[in-house]
Amino acid sequence: MKEAMRDKVCQLIGKYQAEEAFHREKAGPIHSSNWPDTDAVKAACCRDFLKDLEKLLEER
Repeated sequence: MKEAMRDKVCQLIGKYQAEEAFHREKAGPIHSSNWPDTDAVKAACCRDFLKDLEKLLEER
C-alpha cells in the first residue's frame, strides 16, 4: 500500500512540475512587471496541488 501511495504522490508532483514549466515557458523571460502574474500562477498551482494531495490522502 505504501508503494501505491508513493507512486500516486510522485505522479501528482510530476503533474504540477509540468504545469509550472508550461506556465514559465508561456510567460517567457521574467521581468519585474511579470512577478505578480508568476506568483499568482505558482499560488494557483500550489493550491491545486494541495487540494489533490488532500483528496489522495482521504482515499486512503
